[in-house]
This record gives sequence, C-alpha cells and structure tokens, in this order.
Amino acid sequence: MIPSALLRQSLTIRPRAGEGATGPVYGDPVTHAARIEPKRRQVRDASGEVTVSDAVAWLRSDASVAVGDQTIVFGRILSVLAVAEVQGVRRTEFLEVTIGEAGGAGGSR
Repeated sequence: MIPSALLRQSLTIRPRAGEGATGPVYGDPVTHAARIEPKRRQVRDASGEVTVSDAVAWLRSDASVAVGDQTIVFGRILSVLAVAEVQGVRRTEFLEVTIGEAGGAGGSR
C-alpha cells in the first residue's frame, strides 16, 4: 500500500452516473487522499483516440474511481482519462489516475 506520508494532497472525484438531456450526469463528490503531479503524456482511450493528459494522481487501492469521472485539479474541471492498478507482489498497491480534458467531457468552463 502507498505510504500515507506521500498522500499529502486531496482529490475530489464526482463519479459519472450516466447521461442526461444536457450531457453527462455526475454523482455526489467524494474526496480521497492523493499525490498529484502535473504530467503531460499521451493517453489512448477505448475507441483509439489519443488525448494529452494534464496530471497524474496516485490514490490508495480502495478508492472508487473510473474513466469518465469528473474532478477539479489545478482549478480546472477535468476528466479521468485512465485508471491503472499498480500491482505489488501480493495485491494492488495503489491506483495511478491519469487526468485531463476528454473531448469536451471536462474542460475549464
């Protein structure tokens, strides 16, 4: 498990609940202890489109987060682009969450 000393920041996530008449609908926000770093990298989604991320966050393995969820990072509303479980010898040690603008689903409005 990731040491608590490394999780000095917090990440608030609004889980995507589905689609409404005006676009995505999000649930109630949940805040997780996190380590967030600005990091630009290319991310390929399920449809094969390439997006450039704005940040990477590391969370405890029990955090509930999925692609398409919404979060606020560096004062901007952004989307979760990818979630990777980082495996240790016996269990998932932590989650690596890639965050950025996803084709209008997030963005700074």
